Amino acid sequence: MICKCTTRTLLGLLGVAFWAVAIFLWILAGYVIVDYRNYNDFVASRFTLIPAVIIIIVGIVFFFGGLLGCCAVIRDNKCSLCMFGSMLLLITMLLLSAGIAAFVNRGYIEDSIQNTTNEIVKEKYEMNKTSLVKQIDWLQQNLYCCGAESAADWDKSAWSNEIHRKYPIVPDHIVPVSCCIDEGKCGNTTSDFAPADGLFVYTNGCYNKFQDVLAGNLKLIGGCAIGLFVLLVLGVISSCVLMRIYRNEETPYYSLYS
Repeated sequence: MICKCTTRTLLGLLGVAFWAVAIFLWILAGYVIVDYRNYNDFVASRFTLIPAVIIIIVGIVFFFGGLLGCCAVIRDNKCSLCMFGSMLLLITMLLLSAGIAAFVNRGYIEDSIQNTTNEIVKEKYEMNKTSLVKQIDWLQQNLYCCGAESAADWDKSAWSNEIHRKYPIVPDHIVPVSCCIDEGKCGNTTSDFAPADGLFVYTNGCYNKFQDVLAGNLKLIGGCAIGLFVLLVLGVISSCVLMRIYRNEETPYYSLYS
């Protein structure tokens, strides 16, 4: 009896926890979608928006899973309990599959970001303030970086060649103003460029900084995934234990006339 009461209580708490997880996942997906506009030229949509949609769907599954678990506990419904346990087992398998897929594709994602960053800095950055220019400027200002691998990348860029063609008297080594640590101390700046003085501009490349941010996010996601995995395993075990208790409580019927 104590085991049954404890297991039912645990399942009820897990149902409430699943609701909390669902809300957290929806907030996380919203943050990813809103923040994506700062990176959409560096990371393909399949690496950001598609995972965000998957997170929303998983949140919906967790919400209804929590509802199903609470109903199973309150009503002592074996059918609902069986469905709840099966759903938890399915989510656990999907979570493991997603983790394996993310680990396998990590190198491909990093290579894609590196190649895209190099291409944007060396070929696609222009003087006119397009959305692409605004994104690379935002990246350099907020990650405190300059260029793809280093500030020297701008020397070999089409943007630098265009600046020198229009303004022959500018210094040989220039960077966008977004590379400046402090625009007020960045030399004789214009609205488009500044001297590449190592004292006043960021020297670290944006790819390494972006990689650090990605690694930090992956650690956070990995920690959350481990927590969810433990929660799911507890749910599966509790469901199985409670199903076993219900079966043991059933009294077999024997006919007196057989």
